[in-house]
Amino acid sequence: MLSPQQLSSLALRTCRERAEQALGHEVHVQVVASQTEWHRILLRSVFEQHMVVWKPCHPFEVIAQDDGRVVGFVDHDKYKPPGEADLSHDEIVALVLDEELIPAGAQVTGVQTLRGPRGGRLYRARVALRQPAREYAELEVDINPVRPAVVAVRPVEKAHG
Repeated sequence: MLSPQQLSSLALRTCRERAEQALGHEVHVQVVASQTEWHRILLRSVFEQHMVVWKPCHPFEVIAQDDGRVVGFVDHDKYKPPGEADLSHDEIVALVLDEELIPAGAQVTGVQTLRGPRGGRLYRARVALRQPAREYAELEVDINPVRPAVVAVRPVEKAHG
């Protein structure tokens, strides 16, 4: 008969292997609780273990206001792959306005070409809000043209003066 520690290790390893096989990528498994109880009908000990399985995630920043409302993000994984792809102004505007954090009525007021943090071309669009927030009236939106995808949305703080 295996000890509870041996059963726990075996269950953990089996769970990880089956989850990775089913999901097709590396997972993390954490034991939440385990117990061994005598089963009166089966007349044997039954080992039960609860586990949590999750997929590792890449760095992702969420920008929120004091009230908890999400106003932006930075998805570091979407900066990859860097490259030199081109997008037309219309394609950039379409990507920006399709982003769910960009409110209806917002308007792209300018686009500049930059080098991304991992090299390659990056577009940064400036977006004016039709109904400005108290803290900001514009957003900056980064686009990776190789994907093509929105990489980040950041509020631009109003100048205090």
